[in-house]
Parts: sequence; structure tokens; C-alpha cells
Amino acid sequence: MKAGKLGLVALIFNSLNAFAGDIHVHLFERPSDLLISRHSGEIIEIAAKPGAQVARGDVILSVRDDKNVWHVRSSTRGAIELYSKTIAIGERLHQGDIIAEIISNDITGELRITSEQGNSYNLDLDGIYCCLYLRGKAFEIKIEDALVNINRQLYYFSVISPGPELFRFLDDVVNEQAELVMKLSFDNNGEANSG
Repeated sequence: MKAGKLGLVALIFNSLNAFAGDIHVHLFERPSDLLISRHSGEIIEIAAKPGAQVARGDVILSVRDDKNVWHVRSSTRGAIELYSKTIAIGERLHQGDIIAEIISNDITGELRITSEQGNSYNLDLDGIYCCLYLRGKAFEIKIEDALVNINRQLYYFSVISPGPELFRFLDDVVNEQAELVMKLSFDNNGEANSG
């Protein structure tokens, strides 16, 4: 988690007046998976280059032993970050060797909503809300999980169609000046409007 860098006070707008609560937004670092060889043999094909986008189950490379050809498949959706130095056609791969790292395309985070007035604004699980703003670009989020009590609400979310702006933002180690703001609109009953 980019602690301290993304915990910016955000704004909530009520359709009648501004609400005096805060939304603290934290984005989690993108998870990655290491691909580890389950077979030994000679590398006969490299199907995806470093930087390529792959879906879960896509063939990354093929390995031939004395009897079979094995396909190493992606374990997640994302970008191939790097290959091990020994990954090249004709090289020998051993069981347990690290093949590559795949950086996930999924961006997740948490919203912490606090209220000094004790007001409660419930967001629906699986609800889609607008909007998380980064440098003027809006991103919809989907609520995945929630922990709610009287004084605080904690929501875990995923970003729908994050795009390259959020990827670059998470990859940038110096982002203290970035403008990450969460704005939710509420109806007159205090219910957040979802898509």
C-alpha cells in the first residue's frame, strides 16, 4: 500500500449540501505472480515477450522433454514484467526454476469513511460507484467487501477499467503531489448513487 501518499482527504457532495465527513483513499500495490516451472526440458517456444499483456491461461512458453511438450500458462491477467535470464529458445529449464513475473492488471484499494456526526452512508456490496479521480480522469469503482460500525465504514474496492494512468501512478515512487480524490454523490436520503 502506498501509505501516506494516497491517504488524501477526499470530498463527498450531497445533492443538498456538503457533508462534513472524510473519505480516505488507499490504493494497494499491484500484486504479482511468479511463474515457476513444473517440468524440466528444453524451451522450444516463447509465446509472449516481456511487457506483453496476457490473460489467465495464455501460453507463455513451451518446453519439450523426451516424451512430451508442456505449455507454461499464465496464472493471472496482467503484463509479463521480466523473464529469468535463462529463458531463451534452446535453453534447458528445470523443475522449480523461476520463469517470469506477471504484474496484475487489477487495481484494488480501500475507502475509509468517517463521520463526526455519526451519519452512515452505506455503499452496496457489488455496487458500482463514480468516481475516483486522478489528475482530472474519472474511474468507476466496484465495492468488493465492507466492514461497517457506528463511527467508521471501511470498503474494499476494485477499479473498473483502470487504464494506463493508474498503472503509471502506482509505478511512480514519487507521487506525493498526485491528486487522488474520491467524490461520491448522494441522494436526499443519504444513499450513495450507484451505476
